[in-house]
Amino acid sequence: TSGSVPLSSLTYTKKFEKFIKELEGNKFREAISKKFGIDLSECPVMITARGICKKSNGKIHIDSKGKVLTFLLYFNDSWDSEGGKLRLLNNEHDIEDYLEEVEPLTGTLVAFECVENAWHGHKPHIGMRKSIQLNYVKDSSYLNKEQSRHKLSAIVRNLYNYIKW
Repeated sequence: TSGSVPLSSLTYTKKFEKFIKELEGNKFREAISKKFGIDLSECPVMITARGICKKSNGKIHIDSKGKVLTFLLYFNDSWDSEGGKLRLLNNEHDIEDYLEEVEPLTGTLVAFECVENAWHGHKPHIGMRKSIQLNYVKDSSYLNKEQSRHKLSAIVRNLYNYIKW
């Protein structure tokens, strides 16, 4: 399915579950706090997964104000498409004006603070583009709202895939 899906909606291995628990743990949180110089002690963690990319995905944007930090971890063994490469941008208008372009290859991690000029996006890609997104968010009410929204959206997308028109 396309779009962001909460991990609670997925089935995965014990090994992956252990990995996720490490990402949600205090050791990782403390290292990230130190690296970014941000106190994350009161920030809940939200993790979502993506698997399929549609042509309409990747438009230039900044992350919502409820997010403090974003981490994107990719799980694609190879990447042959010109599209789908994350671009960290200089502005909100031009996908070609970028600071860095990142191929979404397995093990590649991109992290950034969610500030007013953290523009990012990618050129169109249709097909598999596997990743997880970890966000430290400002509070639990934002976390609950976003998790509910992603869960509902995943249900609607799945229903749409099964309806015969």
